[in-house]
Amino acid sequence: MSRRALLAAAAAALAPAGAIAVAHADGSNPHPRAARAVRTLELVARATGGGAVDNKPQGISPGDQFFEHGRITDPAGRRLGSFTLTTELVAGTASHGSEQSTVIVFLHGGQLVTTGGHATVARFSMAVVGGTGRYAGARGTVHIVPGPHGSERATVRLAGPR
Repeated sequence: MSRRALLAAAAAALAPAGAIAVAHADGSNPHPRAARAVRTLELVARATGGGAVDNKPQGISPGDQFFEHGRITDPAGRRLGSFTLTTELVAGTASHGSEQSTVIVFLHGGQLVTTGGHATVARFSMAVVGGTGRYAGARGTVHIVPGPHGSERATVRLAGPR
């Protein structure tokens, strides 16, 4: 699996977009005062450096760790922040395995944290588990797909009070 696929998870955290209320399938909202807004963010991540720790046995195997850092932009290329990524292969191989990853995104208004286990594939999802500053208490998901020119695209859905 390309390390680039993991760095987009870093994108799990940037400027807010539009909000919509979450409701039941029938259109009703069981708790109108407790309505939760969903913000969808479209982000791009590009690694600028990183490395790996190749634990025994030699070659990519469970226990190996990878790390990256880089920049986060919006789809138009405007810089929004930076990220750090750490991941460990926990089972299988680089092409048919499982990883545990944590990404921290550093933004002007705070930080956002995403973590989770996923297959070693180019398209995957992880949980947004918290943040600081304007992202304090953040919860949601991030879906990662390959982007142009070695980047990764992330669609982040953050749920929270309006």
